[in-house]
Amino acid sequence: MRREKQKSTPGENQGSLYNGHVRQHGLKYQAVVAPDGITVSLCGPFAVGIHDMNMLDSSDIVSELDEILDCEDIGDKFYALYGDPAYRPSSCLIRPYLTGLALTDNQRSTKPGQKVFLSRVGLLYVVSTLLKNVHTCVNNGNQTSSYFGLSPPTLQQYNDSITNML
Repeated sequence: MRREKQKSTPGENQGSLYNGHVRQHGLKYQAVVAPDGITVSLCGPFAVGIHDMNMLDSSDIVSELDEILDCEDIGDKFYALYGDPAYRPSSCLIRPYLTGLALTDNQRSTKPGQKVFLSRVGLLYVVSTLLKNVHTCVNNGNQTSSYFGLSPPTLQQYNDSITNML
């Protein structure tokens, strides 16, 4: 018996999840990890065709940081978000050097370390982020918190902050 495959008919909202540039369907998320190693903002899902700048604007994280932090350079320590080259620069957001521009020797030497791995795993990503944060709290830190010399919250403090967000 021969079985013919029927052509898939696009669903009603399938177009909203399609990015014609990369010819893919999908969802994407945005995460912000603080210097103490805790993921403090996780937004999404967004359709893969949504521009990253729109994701950043939807999260409102830059204006929140502007309110609670002094993001100006204060000598040898400077804290800021590290974002995609497509993001608008701001006092609390820095981005990699754009390709094709004339770079200084210092910029050229740091460019290889600016690649960021992106994942679109959805619910598994959210759960793994929560578990990573719990692991960081239980073990009194991780490499990020050690690098910045900061202690993460206790597990109770972290749990209270999650409960307050709900």
